[in-house]
Amino acid sequence: MWIAPNYIFQNVWTFLLISMGSASFIVWKSSEKSFLPLLLYCVLLGLTWAWTPIFFSTKSLTSSLTVAAVMIPTADFCVYLFLEVNPVAGFLVAPLPLWLIYIAYLHYTLCYLNQEFVVR
Repeated sequence: MWIAPNYIFQNVWTFLLISMGSASFIVWKSSEKSFLPLLLYCVLLGLTWAWTPIFFSTKSLTSSLTVAAVMIPTADFCVYLFLEVNPVAGFLVAPLPLWLIYIAYLHYTLCYLNQEFVVR
């Protein structure tokens, strides 16, 4: 299992959160039809904020894996809706699902190595 150095996580999350904020601002300013994309963005942001205490405070690997797994399709749909409103906004959030897949892979591996669940 390959794990990126700590500074990579900090820099990637900083980039992604700035990109997400910029994209949401572009969507908000671009269209009258921004309610659904911004609602989904708020759900995604809530999941992102919820993940941190679940992973670091409760140390529940299976719960944080579940949140990460829910975040992937949510981020995919967010990218799709943002692309429909404004392509620049869509491209700004496009790296997020890829990063979340990596995060989910790490969580799954940690769960497996710590035997929090048995894969059959």
